[in-house]
Amino acid sequence: MNVPHRMHTDHPLLTDERRPVLVAAFDQVQRHYHAFFADAPRQVLHADLHGGNAKWHRGRLSVFDFDDAGIGVPLQDLAISAYYLRDRIDLEAELLAGYAEVRPLPTFSAEQYEAVVASRNLVLVNDTIGSSHAGVRDGAELYVANSVVKLRKYLQTGRFAHDADGVLPAR
Repeated sequence: MNVPHRMHTDHPLLTDERRPVLVAAFDQVQRHYHAFFADAPRQVLHADLHGGNAKWHRGRLSVFDFDDAGIGVPLQDLAISAYYLRDRIDLEAELLAGYAEVRPLPTFSAEQYEAVVASRNLVLVNDTIGSSHAGVRDGAELYVANSVVKLRKYLQTGRFAHDADGVLPAR
């Protein structure tokens, strides 16, 4: 779950320059998924938990938007949430610390964690190029171009970051 079983590699936005980066990132992420999924217990996941999908009301936290929910391993929920906090390492550290206050952190290597963070970008690229929504299609070129920059840096460094050199600002 949360890694496309197959990348849409025949889309016009996946140029001959972009396609190899996405395929290489997909292959690397898949290797890590196979390793940590081998013996990990499965559970229900939200799989898209970020500030836009959680709201406080009358002192209680409500979580919504379960369209990505499924069965997976706890590392996935943590790393997917971290994807949205990647620009704020302090908040990512607080996410992990807060999780650890409620239950033990799942066992994972730094490489596995980064692979799952990067996998969120692959899922979103796949969703973007497969979308029929006009607003998504309008921003698809920039999104795919920036994703390729981020995923290329991930392949080079082993760390996924939104602020990779060459990322273009939103219009």
